[in-house]
Amino acid sequence: MLYSLRDSAGGRDYIVRSLRARPTAAQLAAAGTYPAEVVAHYTAVPRNVPPQVRQLAQQITSGSSSALTQAVRLQRWFTQTGGFSYDLKAPAPQRGGDLADFLLHSRRGYCEQFAASMALMARILGIPSRVAMGYTPGSEVRPGEWVVRSRDAHAWPELYFEGSGWVRFEPTPAGAAGQGTAVAPGYSLPAVSAGGGSDGGTAETPDTSSPTDAESPSPSPSARHRNDEGGEEAATGQDGKKGGFTAAPWVAGAVLILLLLAVPMGLRMFTRRRRWAALTSPPKPRPRAPASQAAWDDPAAGAAHAAWREMRADALDHGLEWRASDSPRATARRLGELLELDAAGAQALTRIARAEELARYSLSRPAEPPERLRADVRTVREAFAASVGRRARWRARLLPPSTMTQTGTALRTAGNRALDVTARLNDLPARIRRR
Repeated sequence: MLYSLRDSAGGRDYIVRSLRARPTAAQLAAAGTYPAEVVAHYTAVPRNVPPQVRQLAQQITSGSSSALTQAVRLQRWFTQTGGFSYDLKAPAPQRGGDLADFLLHSRRGYCEQFAASMALMARILGIPSRVAMGYTPGSEVRPGEWVVRSRDAHAWPELYFEGSGWVRFEPTPAGAAGQGTAVAPGYSLPAVSAGGGSDGGTAETPDTSSPTDAESPSPSPSARHRNDEGGEEAATGQDGKKGGFTAAPWVAGAVLILLLLAVPMGLRMFTRRRRWAALTSPPKPRPRAPASQAAWDDPAAGAAHAAWREMRADALDHGLEWRASDSPRATARRLGELLELDAAGAQALTRIARAEELARYSLSRPAEPPERLRADVRTVREAFAASVGRRARWRARLLPPSTMTQTGTALRTAGNRALDVTARLNDLPARIRRR
């Protein structure tokens, strides 16, 4: 970690050399007994832990015969089967009962709650554990180059295995609905037994075979003949028989899926163009404006509001936090610290926030022309895209969250109208007979 009260680490180069231990599942499963000093410091449990939490830890790991299997089951319960949700807005724990509420009732929280809860439950089971804090690997911006930012700050539990030392686990949900850059280590993936169950039978370690080795039997000669060596009858005469294949439904389904996927992207583009096009249309009079106000809408204020709304939509599309309670100046300051903008990007962000601030709170007119603000929005949008990973960039393009609600509303409205038209057509013969 680089830290200074007088200077910035930005733009500096440095080299880190370290030894990264990568234990295998077999090594962890075969770990021996714990050293006495580790047990003394890292298995203590507070006296006020509710008995329901102790019972829950035993219930989740019932039938496990090794510390690794118990840890795997705990991690899987937090990330898959326990019904937990990743929520940055969840209140920070203040009392001892908050932990029990997180585990037994709300099941909503962020990395600190998940890490502390798994560490506590591991100690209840007699496994030495601790909570570590640091950063996830971040986002790969180009091959071999990773960017780690403030939002990649993370907490995770580490469990002790003799011969391997402190080993990381990942109970925090990952992906788009969780901590976006958190990844579970390979040795902690759920085990698969020969009978299809998990963590049971003789399978005490995670399954490391590939899906093709374990799940896909080699085709028999007859199967290969049916699929690959069919004669002319198989190619032309099977369409009308049971088991025949035609590509038309698949093509139609694929086209329909592509059209549905294009709706959010098209709606986002339409909203953006409409927002800026409104600035070039003739001004509309205010029918009941007080005498102290101008009789016409101010184009400069409209441009400021349009730029601000566009920047908000872009931030939401790229998964950045937007606080509605923040002032424009506070929002610009927070985004600037989060994105680590260059000079051009920082100036663009400042101009947008300043224009919105003047349009919202001041009687003076924003000085920035619409063309400048529109260019500033593009600059900030590029900074947003550069600050996130490839998956988030594609989501912002194809499934922008800022328009997903609009898309759902539009589809429901269209469906309701179609049902209404269908009902009227069905009633048409009856109405004709009544006449």
